[in-house]
Amino acid sequence: GGRDSSKSIQRDGSSVTGDEGVRSKSKVGGINKSNKGNSKRRPAPNKRIGLKWVVESVEKCLIEEKGYKSGHGDEIGTSSDNNDATRSGTSDWDERDVQLVDALWKLCWANTPREVSQAGNIIESLDLAENASVAVQERVIKATAVAGLLQQSCTLLEKMLDVDVPSVPSVVSYTALLNGLRQSGRIGQMEKVLMQLARAFRSRADNGEDIGLDIIAFNTYLAAICDAANASYESSRPRRRRPMSMKQRRSPSDTKSFNEYLADAVDLLKPGVAREKYFTSTGPDIQSYNTILSCASRVKARSVVERVLSLMERTGTKGDIFTYNARIRLASLTTDSNSDVDNNETIQLIDEVLAAFNLQPDMYTIDLALVPLVRAGRRGEILQLINGCEGFVGSSNRRRYLNALSSFLTTLVKADEVEFARELFYSYVLPLIPDDPPNPAESMPQIESGPVPIGKIKTAQSRRLQSFTLHFNTLIEGYRRSASVLSNSQIDDERLVNGQAYLMLSEDDDPRRCAHDLFELMIIRGICPDGYTTTSMIGLQETASGVTQLWKRATEEFRIRMTPIIYHSLMTAYGKIGDPSSACWTFDRMLATQGQRVTRKSWNVFLGSLSNGSRGDDPVVLDIFASNAAVGMKDVVETSFEAVKATDAKDNRTTVLTAIDGMDCARAALAVLKEMQSERCIPRPDSQSYCLVASTMSHGEPCPDDAIELFRNALRSDIPPDGRFVNACLRCFGNEVDKAILAWKNEMRVAVVSHENRKRPSAFPKKRRKNVAAAYHGLLYVCGKAGRPDIALRLVYAMNKEEVEPSETSYNAYLKGKEERKDGKAAIRMMADQYESLLQVECLKYDTRDKRRESEQRIRIIF
Repeated sequence: GGRDSSKSIQRDGSSVTGDEGVRSKSKVGGINKSNKGNSKRRPAPNKRIGLKWVVESVEKCLIEEKGYKSGHGDEIGTSSDNNDATRSGTSDWDERDVQLVDALWKLCWANTPREVSQAGNIIESLDLAENASVAVQERVIKATAVAGLLQQSCTLLEKMLDVDVPSVPSVVSYTALLNGLRQSGRIGQMEKVLMQLARAFRSRADNGEDIGLDIIAFNTYLAAICDAANASYESSRPRRRRPMSMKQRRSPSDTKSFNEYLADAVDLLKPGVAREKYFTSTGPDIQSYNTILSCASRVKARSVVERVLSLMERTGTKGDIFTYNARIRLASLTTDSNSDVDNNETIQLIDEVLAAFNLQPDMYTIDLALVPLVRAGRRGEILQLINGCEGFVGSSNRRRYLNALSSFLTTLVKADEVEFARELFYSYVLPLIPDDPPNPAESMPQIESGPVPIGKIKTAQSRRLQSFTLHFNTLIEGYRRSASVLSNSQIDDERLVNGQAYLMLSEDDDPRRCAHDLFELMIIRGICPDGYTTTSMIGLQETASGVTQLWKRATEEFRIRMTPIIYHSLMTAYGKIGDPSSACWTFDRMLATQGQRVTRKSWNVFLGSLSNGSRGDDPVVLDIFASNAAVGMKDVVETSFEAVKATDAKDNRTTVLTAIDGMDCARAALAVLKEMQSERCIPRPDSQSYCLVASTMSHGEPCPDDAIELFRNALRSDIPPDGRFVNACLRCFGNEVDKAILAWKNEMRVAVVSHENRKRPSAFPKKRRKNVAAAYHGLLYVCGKAGRPDIALRLVYAMNKEEVEPSETSYNAYLKGKEERKDGKAAIRMMADQYESLLQVECLKYDTRDKRRESEQRIRIIF
């Protein structure tokens, strides 16, 4: 896939050069022909159409140059079904020209890399540098570049330029080649091509011609450098870092940092450098500066932005709206929500845009200004911006308008501004949706008695309405996130969401109620929910019957195709609600319907639902056959659970689910793990599988022997003893702190330290002994559950000796165990309060940036 040409300006003003950005004259058939009325070149809608236009242009050139007849008024080779070398009306054509045109059409209609390669071999065998005109050669350069034959395109260009009097191809030709090289990341090859073009332009300039490298080609090279800087920045982030491949290790030039790439790009913007190095026809334009500004804002390189702005001021280049977009993005990315200075910088830039008469905010400006203006209490200005944005008022491009509104909603939801997102939705999106849903009779003349499922309505109007599904999904997901944060909060009188306090919500403002209202409105307006809507609504259910009812509606009314993601969300919801039996039944249905799509992740999600279902105070015994899901979905699913149970001997993948019926969650998790280890048709367990089993065991009564056996089993299975797994194993000891410390000293510590000190690829950053720290947090949890702050304090001192710095997480682990301690299970020792005070001092280090400690009255002695 791909496009023959790409836009000249991206959303941020960076250069993405293409054919439509070219306004210079081009040679067609050896004759200079300019665009009528200096109109903009029409871009090709896709790569194949672009290639088709190029081949037709080659045919016209050959007809004009050699006087061929096109035959019966039709151009040769224009049909995709005619790939034969012999065509009607080509009897007067030279055989070499026929082969060239045939090869180009094969290249145009190629569907596989092999077909592209075969067409390229034919073109290469024709030796066009010696047997074709410049007009034909430059079009072949473009065609091969667009088709992906970059090396062949570079070779043909080099032969055109490597002569005493070089023939410089048109800007459309070499720009297409540079675009192809940029897409493949070949910066070195791009520089080589630019140097060859520069030598040719200098040679022609010495003969009195006033020509030079087009600025679009130069901007394409700048954009390629910025692409490499972005890729280097993303790979340098710890959470995205991956080991270097062998190709990267052998190519030191490909391992430059993003700062080095940006420094190279900024150097090219200095006055006279572009002309001296690449013989450009003009100096850098506003697109050149915007390209680097956009990249620097993404990688948060403020110093680079300041250097570029300084160069713009020195050369007298005035910034446009894309310049401000990049600056606003940088200010937003580096904004601290608690800092008024950074917020003022963003607001100041937005005010400059609003005050300037020559700057017209676009939809990307609005998208960047949404959150700062909302938090500044200037919501009215946002509505004015949307109403007055060019291209919105009376815009005929409906898809672009809807996509912009969807982007606005997504930005607000990500910033936890769901209420204002709902205001925009009701003001701009909902009026576009008809009040009356589509009439099923339009597509179904004979309708059976009873309501017609909304998933069956297939009319032109219903398909048009489905474009609004994304807007509903964004808002519903925002309310689901808000409900999740509120349900996890332990504060009664107010809620804390991303540093902002929210008062207790009334019934009308409850996120779950708002999401349900949107969901019903969606159905009333005739918009059928999709899989994403279903998973979001599943996460909002508070009861097992609610989850089952939604599952039933999704199957019968919405006709949603069940996927592994939907099954995962169902199992997770049942587990969180406290109905692991329904989660077991759901997993059985997944095994029966999804087949090979059931992966290790699916088994881990099932184990996670057992872990969540075991968190209650009383142990839960699985009753799979009488679960809410089994009863509620019995008439919906064709194959009942009883029938599956009868065929267990034939299907080993459901044996474990029938075997665990009647067990508690801990025993069931161990049985599932054993089945994963023994059966070849089931994915083998990984570190997460063992961790989830240990977590399930930790929610019940203390089981130190089972925890040690699970740990040994993991080591025998070559499962790394990472911090999460060891932490879960130690929590299984409950309040038996002496046994936990003994197991840590005798077995677990050696394995964890060995795993921590293992050799890592250089691409992975070394965390500060995170696995050892997680293991100690498990011990602190046991101390809290046993009521032994004295041992917890000794463990904190041991952490310091292990070069692991205690933190607030360490203290919270102790408090979590203390919170879950049951009365009478552990005796409170003397001086417990004093020990806990010392433990708090050791763990809670003083930090001037911690706003929670501003009102603290205690005196701290900092050494």
